[in-house]
Amino acid sequence: SSSRRTTIRSAIEHLATVTRFHVALLLSRGGDHETALQLLYSLCRNQEKTELLVQALGLAGLALHYLPSQIPARMRQIVLEEGEAQYLAGSRQIEAAVKAAEALVAKYPDTGNIHYSYGLMLLLNAPDRAMEEFQRELQLNPTHVSALLQMAFEYLKRGDIEKAVPYAERAVQLAPRSFHARNAYGRALLDSGKVDQAIRELEIGHTLAPESPETCYALVRAYTRAGRNEDAARARAEFDKLEKLRQIKQGHAPPGQS
Repeated sequence: SSSRRTTIRSAIEHLATVTRFHVALLLSRGGDHETALQLLYSLCRNQEKTELLVQALGLAGLALHYLPSQIPARMRQIVLEEGEAQYLAGSRQIEAAVKAAEALVAKYPDTGNIHYSYGLMLLLNAPDRAMEEFQRELQLNPTHVSALLQMAFEYLKRGDIEKAVPYAERAVQLAPRSFHARNAYGRALLDSGKVDQAIRELEIGHTLAPESPETCYALVRAYTRAGRNEDAARARAEFDKLEKLRQIKQGHAPPGQS
């Protein structure tokens, strides 16, 4: 019956939500805070706000390696406040999220990841201010790989390759198994004219994350620049396949399909 189908569908959706939440907790506990945040953001848009969700958001936003039940008493308040700001971001109340994050930076200026978290919220609409916050994060923690990468990618976006290179290079030194770091450094090297070195970095990045269309596309550019047309064609075909898969996952049918 239709009521039974509705009940089953509701149960499946609930299970998916619970699973997503617990996967996010484990990712955050293991150090992949940004992927955890993206999963938790999807819950902000579809689920009721709970203290547990806010705690999880706060832990991911501050890059803390705890489960909610493990939060030290001295850190509970800042975790909740960061979680509230992240909940606003996840539920797409961007102006309110930025104000909340700004208040947190003023209140806890020496707390790790607080400037980085604020910078991410500023990046789309106020990139110059975002870069200032990433710099402040790096002053507190010069080995903050994500802040280095945000600086590198923003300078690449602006075409300021000379400034992008040292941030990307430092990120690779600190996190040699990060495909994001290899991607940033490879692209910076390519735009600096160091094609062979760029190809080496991008090929390492592709080995680390063969499912990344961004790295495939960068390889297309690099192989083309080097005159390696067969390699460029192969990388292009792989990029097209990965892009179609990404569109399907996002619920968009590839061109020519419906």
